[in-house]
Amino acid sequence: MKKFALFFIVIGSLILGLTSNVKAQTTTFYCVLDISSDTCNGGGYHGSYNVTVDLYTTGGGYQCTGTGTTTSGPHCVPLTCSYSPNQTTCTYYEILTKVERSGGTCAITPNQMSTNTLCWSYISTCNVNTPKFTVIL
Repeated sequence: MKKFALFFIVIGSLILGLTSNVKAQTTTFYCVLDISSDTCNGGGYHGSYNVTVDLYTTGGGYQCTGTGTTTSGPHCVPLTCSYSPNQTTCTYYEILTKVERSGGTCAITPNQMSTNTLCWSYISTCNVNTPKFTVIL
């Protein structure tokens, strides 16, 4: 009987482990970021910037943290995170949490929030509805 119970415990653990791994997937969402000026430490920086954006839903709260890279000026930034989106809802919003020079110097934490009525189609590609953020370092 103990072997039988142990068998079911092992099989149940495997099923639960596989199920939880299937739910999360790497997904990409977007924001438009305009780094309009970089005057940090005298300015003159012409490299790339690491961008961090948190993705939320109005009903479910925090979903994931997306990271990406861009350069100065206005650009559509692809952000990747581990998340399985509900592509039929229009309850998403983004919070720009960090913009930092790729060398690790001169970072800001703007905590700018987009509108809270974004459909997945607005953030899964770059279009006129994609959230836009402007920052100055």
